[in-house]
Amino acid sequence: MKFYAVKKGRTPGIYRTWDAAKEQVDGFSGAEYKSFEQITDATDYLDWNAQTQSDVLQKGEDNL
Repeated sequence: MKFYAVKKGRTPGIYRTWDAAKEQVDGFSGAEYKSFEQITDATDYLDWNAQTQSDVLQKGEDNL
């Protein structure tokens, strides 16, 4: 499974599908995004602080 991190887009965050991530970046000037195999790599790319990262990881991937 891949995770798609949107750093600059309509709604920055981590998405489980390319289609969901694409909605955030398609047509968005200056969009920044990248795909990852590990969710921790995606949170590092977004430069989330430890609390945000912990909150996301505790929720599990179903809530991303």
